[in-house]
Amino acid sequence: MTSGLRYRHIGSRAADQADSIVARGSTIVELFGTWQIARVHLVVTVDNLLSTVWNEAQFATSSRLRGEPAPVTELNFTPGAPRTVQVGLDYRF
Repeated sequence: MTSGLRYRHIGSRAADQADSIVARGSTIVELFGTWQIARVHLVVTVDNLLSTVWNEAQFATSSRLRGEPAPVTELNFTPGAPRTVQVGLDYRF
């Protein structure tokens, strides 16, 4: 049997060159365990154990709709994955 806990921390940082938009930092925790019983090997992983709301990719972008006098610069992001449980099982002949 093995088990472990991993974490990944990324601090808040500038999302644009002017340092006017901040990309939000996050800390993600992962728990994992493996068990070997005879010829059966079981693996369980829990990603985002604390169910943290986080942003995977973050970047500043400027857009301007027709008729708007000036472009608007804002933070765009891809939401990070929620808590996810993965289970793997293999049998060795």
